[in-house]
Amino acid sequence: MRNKHCRIYKLLRVCCMRNKHCRIYKLLRVCCMRNKHCRIYKLLRVCCMRNKHCRIYKLLRVCCMRNKHCRIYKLLRVCCMRNKHCRIYKLLRVCCMRNKHCRIYKLLRVCCMRNKHCRIYKLLRVCCMRNKHCRIYKLLRVCCMRNKQCRIYKLLRVCCMRNKHCPIYKLLRVCCMRNKHCRIYKLLRVCCMRNKHCRIYKLLRVCCMRNKHCRIYKLLRVCCMRNKHCRIYKLLRVCCMRNKHCPIYKLLRVCCMRNKHCRIYKLLRVCCMRNKHCRIYKLLRVCCMRNKHCRIYKLLRVCCMRNKHCRIYKLLRVCCMRNKHCRIYKLLRVCCMRNKHCRIYKLLRVCCMRNKHCPIYKLILKTFIVNVQCICDRNVLQFVYVCKSCVSCVMVWSGSITQLHVLTFK
Repeated sequence: MRNKHCRIYKLLRVCCMRNKHCRIYKLLRVCCMRNKHCRIYKLLRVCCMRNKHCRIYKLLRVCCMRNKHCRIYKLLRVCCMRNKHCRIYKLLRVCCMRNKHCRIYKLLRVCCMRNKHCRIYKLLRVCCMRNKHCRIYKLLRVCCMRNKQCRIYKLLRVCCMRNKHCPIYKLLRVCCMRNKHCRIYKLLRVCCMRNKHCRIYKLLRVCCMRNKHCRIYKLLRVCCMRNKHCRIYKLLRVCCMRNKHCPIYKLLRVCCMRNKHCRIYKLLRVCCMRNKHCRIYKLLRVCCMRNKHCRIYKLLRVCCMRNKHCRIYKLLRVCCMRNKHCRIYKLLRVCCMRNKHCRIYKLLRVCCMRNKHCPIYKLILKTFIVNVQCICDRNVLQFVYVCKSCVSCVMVWSGSITQLHVLTFK
């Protein structure tokens, strides 16, 4: 009566004339009859009246005409009927009204049209129904409103469409449902907002798409869920935000893609979970941030890729940071690659995990190494460190000897 070119009228007229069982008609009829303050009705009324090219109108029209079991229709119907303050309704209303090229609209349209069991639909439905303050809703709302080319949107769209058991979907669902202050959510939100080329996004996208049992996904899920102050989360956040060519990102990406049993993943998981002040975390963080061509990164990458049981953890912080041409790096690389059961790896692992103030760690940390000589044998490995202070430390480890002997002399 008030609007001459009423789009709701046109929508109902066109749909009812061509479609025998019009779902829009059923949707409006059922919802308006039982609910006094029908949110779908308000949504259609407000959006169609103020916006000339209403995306919600187009979305409902196209979806209801071509799809027999329209998931958007079911989603709106169930959500608006049972939930007083429907977050999906608010999300669609705000996003379609203020944003010209609404990414949520495109995401829902493509997903519901081509995918039979749409994971995005299930994710939004479950999250909005059970969670009072839905973090996925907030994440999508903030990201799509402020960021022109939303990486989270692209990630969800590509991953959910091609992968049957989408790890990102499971990760977001589990994390947002059980954890009040979800660190993965905060990480994605901060990273996608400030960083143009988000490396975390690329890492998750590539890894989850090609690897069936994605170790990065498992690592983030376990670590962020059980650990209050997750160091892996902080490491990824700081590294990807400040460093343009993040070595940690490259290391994780290459290692998880080619290696079935990734040792870097196991190393980070065990160390960060049990040790309060993780030295490996500090080592990676400091080294990757300050050194452009990080030798630790190259060493870990080569060793973990070719050797079944990676035997390198530490002994590298001081040397790689202060010495340009690190001889320990070369020595450990050759030694650990040829020896199957390297005792240095076992020694450092046990010592750093059980001893809070590790003497070997302190000794290596304080000592400035100038020269290294290596004598390798089948049963005996001898490392002679000629220190700057004219002090020689001889470490001898044998398969028949059960203790490490440290001899210090002038």
